Amino acid sequence: MVRTLQLQIISPRGSVFSQPVARVEIPGSEGDFGVLPDHAPLLSLLRPGIITAHQKDGDARYFVTSGYAEVSSEGCLVLSDQIQDMASVTRASAETMRDTAKQDLANAKGEAARLEAEKKLAFAEELLKAAA
Repeated sequence: MVRTLQLQIISPRGSVFSQPVARVEIPGSEGDFGVLPDHAPLLSLLRPGIITAHQKDGDARYFVTSGYAEVSSEGCLVLSDQIQDMASVTRASAETMRDTAKQDLANAKGEAARLEAEKKLAFAEELLKAAA
């Protein structure tokens, strides 16, 4: 029997992924790290990159920009305000997202709209790097 750990990936909109995995690779602020069942407790900030969840039927990949990961005896919890399932991302779709964000920034009226457009543009640019 293959041992697993419970991985939860959560955004402000709700749960993005919640399944047992054989292992997970996470882009930590101090470098990428892997988590296996019975990993020592750990808390890490995230940097932009891809979380790879290894399952028996294939890998699931999610792009995150920031947040944190907590490893405990219960499993691994990842919280991030921006998460994108890489299964739905192509280079062309990432370029379109970036171009739309640039247009939104150019048309932003007011400080709040400008800040939101800058956040979307930064996300799209990092996603485009990951999609390459």
